[in-house]
Amino acid sequence: MSMQQRPLELPELRRHIAQYLDQPTLKACTLVNRSWHSEFQPLVWQTFRFSSLLRRPLSDAGLGSISKYAIYIRRLCAHYLDDHTKIPAALHSVLARQCQSLTSLDTIIPNDAEWQVYTALIAVNKQLQRVHLRNRHGFKQYIAADQLPPVLVGHQQLRLLTIDGSVSVATLRQILETVPSLEEIHIGNASTPSLMLDMMKAITSNPPSTAPTTSLFKLQRLDIDDVCEDPAMATLLAQCPYLETLRLPNMTRPVCTALCKMFSIRGQFPQLRRLTLSSDKVNQHRRRAAILESVPRQQLVQVALYTAGSDEIRQLIDRQNHSLEDVFVRSDDHGLVVEFLARCRRLKRLSVDGDRLVDVRHLLAKTWVCQGLEVFDVAVGVDRQCKDATMLGYAAAEKAGFAVKRSCSRRREEEGGGGAGVGGAGGTGGNAEDHRRMEHEQAEMLFLQRLGQLMQLRQLEKAVDNFFRPKVSSMDLSWRLSNGLLLLAGLSQLERLHLGSEPTQIGEAELLFMKVHWPRLRLLNSYKPLPKEARDWIRVHWPGLKVDEGLFAPITLLPE
Repeated sequence: MSMQQRPLELPELRRHIAQYLDQPTLKACTLVNRSWHSEFQPLVWQTFRFSSLLRRPLSDAGLGSISKYAIYIRRLCAHYLDDHTKIPAALHSVLARQCQSLTSLDTIIPNDAEWQVYTALIAVNKQLQRVHLRNRHGFKQYIAADQLPPVLVGHQQLRLLTIDGSVSVATLRQILETVPSLEEIHIGNASTPSLMLDMMKAITSNPPSTAPTTSLFKLQRLDIDDVCEDPAMATLLAQCPYLETLRLPNMTRPVCTALCKMFSIRGQFPQLRRLTLSSDKVNQHRRRAAILESVPRQQLVQVALYTAGSDEIRQLIDRQNHSLEDVFVRSDDHGLVVEFLARCRRLKRLSVDGDRLVDVRHLLAKTWVCQGLEVFDVAVGVDRQCKDATMLGYAAAEKAGFAVKRSCSRRREEEGGGGAGVGGAGGTGGNAEDHRRMEHEQAEMLFLQRLGQLMQLRQLEKAVDNFFRPKVSSMDLSWRLSNGLLLLAGLSQLERLHLGSEPTQIGEAELLFMKVHWPRLRLLNSYKPLPKEARDWIRVHWPGLKVDEGLFAPITLLPE
């Protein structure tokens, strides 16, 4: 068995030991040892984890330690990798007799004997707040959910119950009535479709009565991951007026119609703030747009749209632009992405995922109003295949008075290439290429200027979900001081930065600039390795900066 220790604060430990330093050595050691057992051991034993890799039987000394300190265990985690791992019989009685202060239980049920042990533990620990009962995937299931209602009698603090396995509607209703404090119930994916269908049929055949309210009405979160085919889903949701978070998958037309009617009832879901439409089917666009149209105006704070169509994005922005704070969309309609920046004043987080980089000239087409933006999770760059920049509207930003250094023009003058103007009869292919390069640099600097005005920005990411480079020929931002990196000097709150696929431009000057102006920066991501000189400089001068390199480097997001 293994033990997961809570990290003790070093100042706390130093202060505690310092009081004994003026004592003789032997006496000081004795006092420190006594203090460790009396004051720090309860903290160490708050979280106890059974190791699933043990092959040796539990020793008498180990059993004695568990018996002595089990009263301090608050969080118990027991995961087993095979059906042959069993709790020793002597430990059964220790757990049942001593572990009476649990607030969290997370366990895999490997056999019937362990199921009996943990149901006994649940029955004794009335102060449990979170319970997760897991079945081993691909093996026989030992969770008997119909035995849970009598076990849960008297639990007034339980908030979250997760059961990996099949649960009948009758059992679920008994659980809800037995534990009025339940706010979230998660049923394993394998049983979710049949459970939801059975529940909807039961509700349809037995409409709500005037009986005392059960905890079903207190549910705050409902996640549905399978196809919705029964219109009675609306009836089910109508019994959950305190829903704050709702996730809806692919749905049939009757289900969509029923949901739209339900959402259109004023005051039906006064606390609904987070909506996820997780459909990945193109033919779901109109139905999702209809649902967004039926949700009351200015009510949603967080929205996630998968495979979003233009109609959905327009409905979302038109009806929720004054309340939206967190947006995730999977779409390549970059012309509408800028609408979030231009119309959602309270926006704090924007994540855009697609098969193409978002051209910065799309984002410069309109003035941004979301000055409180904290997370910009968008793969941006300059699309080399798009030659008509004025169509994207970014030229309007240039007229705002920002002076751009015409490096390409000066290069042509130095090389003596002052031929006919670009686009004229005497223009050459080289001049056209220089003009496009100048346009790209200008767009990049204008974009960095916009970013530099977001004083609350904490995270600048490059969201690419599919691990592949975009399908079009594009380039990321260059991150060079000569190309406008100085314009980001005001982002003192920046914590995380993704360099995209252009980290080769990073040198000591850029890193020194980041360290001076971004003192909170803790993570650099990039698709390609940084130059060796840059890595050496970070190791010597900035050891607290973590660098994740490579196409498969993890993109760590801020907590929700």
